[in-house]
Amino acid sequence: MRVRAQGRHRYHELAGPEVATVIEALAQLAPPSPVRSLREDRQASTITESRTCYDHLAGRSGVELRDRLLATSALRAVNDRDHMLTGHGRHLLAELEIDPDDLQATRRVLARSCIDWTSRRPHLAGALPAAITGTFIARGWLLHTEGRGLRVAGDYDQLLDRWLASAPNEQPK
Repeated sequence: MRVRAQGRHRYHELAGPEVATVIEALAQLAPPSPVRSLREDRQASTITESRTCYDHLAGRSGVELRDRLLATSALRAVNDRDHMLTGHGRHLLAELEIDPDDLQATRRVLARSCIDWTSRRPHLAGALPAAITGTFIARGWLLHTEGRGLRVAGDYDQLLDRWLASAPNEQPK
């Protein structure tokens, strides 16, 4: 473990990717918790599909959203964890009535990879995915369920497709 001080906070981090690999391997050895009811099974399925991770979209839907934003060149990776908004991304945010300048004016990181514990692939954390998630919920694309669970609307995939195709695609440089 490594401790990083930032102001009055202390952040405990894994010492490196090798340590993360060992911990993940140990987690694979742990027996899964038994499902004792249909309700528990449904909750586990909901959490795997879509949920909030703090205030941003996670689960399969969150991973897919990150992948699609990168694939359509709305976002560009800056390094192994941070992302920047492209011109195309700014157009897409305008379609959702989200002001990218407001997001970038906050002290919060804009968009950072956050490993999803259900799919073991990254979704996005930060001001941008929090704003998108809030807008999707406000528009009824995502619906709150019990706890942190979210349920995608029946036409979520079509709405997402239409939104991602709504602005001219910027070609990567």
